[in-house]
Amino acid sequence: MITHNNQTFRVVCVTPAGREKYLSVFKNFIYRKMNEGLIEEWQLWMNTVDEEDGKYLASMEAENPKVKIYRLGEPITPTWETYNALQTHKFFVNTHDDDTIYIRFDDDIIWCANDAIEKICKARIDNPNAFLIYPNIVNSTICNSWHQDTGALSTEAGSVRRYTKADPDYAYLDPFNYSDGKFADHIHNTFKKYYQEGTLST
Repeated sequence: MITHNNQTFRVVCVTPAGREKYLSVFKNFIYRKMNEGLIEEWQLWMNTVDEEDGKYLASMEAENPKVKIYRLGEPITPTWETYNALQTHKFFVNTHDDDTIYIRFDDDIIWCANDAIEKICKARIDNPNAFLIYPNIVNSTICNSWHQDTGALSTEAGSVRRYTKADPDYAYLDPFNYSDGKFADHIHNTFKKYYQEGTLST
């Protein structure tokens, strides 16, 4: 829970879930925040048809009483185009409780700043009418373009597509951003450099 101006909010994390190789790393961060009393619940949205990943989600639910698996009342179609992109929104029916801040974390995150959840919660409380509160993300087309515009990420490995009104879907349809291995290495090497220098916030 988090308290602001004498008002208390529950904090619930939600994750369209599947991939053990990432969740096995990221869960340690979420569990620590649960132990600190900040996060009340972690909803794992069963969004995978991989049997082994499904078993891993079940093991997380069994090992932590604050972790709960949520399922759709219909089969998950086993193709990327239909089960991930078009069915995830159906889980949001579980995110309407009053005085609750819901924070979505995708299931491929492996690092998060220690105070990220606290900052996201404060931003939501301070901006109650905002449709979305969006954090700074490493390896997101939108954020990559911002990082390049501000000089935080150089263009030596290439430039990501910028937003235009004529191209509103650029964030998901830029093949360079998601398929060029050298650019992916450049993003993560830049992040590691700033992290090791202690200059992520500059």
